[in-house]
Amino acid sequence: MSADTDLLDLATLAESCDLECKAAQGRDGRGELPDDVWRTYSAMANGEGGVILLGVQERPPGQFKVLGLPGLERVRKALWDNLHNRKQISSNLLGEGDVQPVLMDGHSVLRIRVPRAARQLRPVHLGANPFGGTYLRRHEGDYAADDETVRRMLAERVEDSRDERVLQGLDIVDLDLDTVQAYRNRFAAVKPNHPWTDLAVPEFLERIGAFGRNREAGTSGLRLAGLLMFGRAEVIRDALPHYMWTAALPTR
Repeated sequence: MSADTDLLDLATLAESCDLECKAAQGRDGRGELPDDVWRTYSAMANGEGGVILLGVQERPPGQFKVLGLPGLERVRKALWDNLHNRKQISSNLLGEGDVQPVLMDGHSVLRIRVPRAARQLRPVHLGANPFGGTYLRRHEGDYAADDETVRRMLAERVEDSRDERVLQGLDIVDLDLDTVQAYRNRFAAVKPNHPWTDLAVPEFLERIGAFGRNREAGTSGLRLAGLLMFGRAEVIRDALPHYMWTAALPTR
């Protein structure tokens, strides 16, 4: 169980990131994974990410009531079962740390942190067909994307994304950790209550796109963007000699 969270933290969380609360009580009050959680998951993944709380009611908008989630472990298992079912959702973006019980106002609720999907995985959609199954967040609601938007996302998926490619043989040890910490400090200053501020360095780097996984090859490592932003000069020079040579040309 995570550290206690009180009602004031809910309001703060809502201001710092995209937040969706669902009562998830089920018809018989025993707790149930809501059907509409997948629309929210899709919408957040196709946007900037966000947090879903199961066991919290928001009614009216901006006013929260913590109900608790009966059968929390059963609901969590149902979530994981469906995340691995491609007939339910096209991509599982979550790790173990993204789905955790937390204590709020003396009640156990389930927190689901949904990251922004990489371009190669968008659109994240319900079922097998992205047309009609892709959702976007608009004014705290989940709305089906029109066909033109889905086509654009599919086209962007196949574009060359060199900054996002994972570099073989390079890892966090190749970064200037002082630069990483300076960036984290700036991030925390701008978004002091953002859930990413308390993440360990490796997970934080993955969230911002500096570190990633090549799912086809089954490898992990730095992305090119992460190397250029945080890499030690000698590592960048070794990995990208032409980049360093061009950057070092004198100007007239």
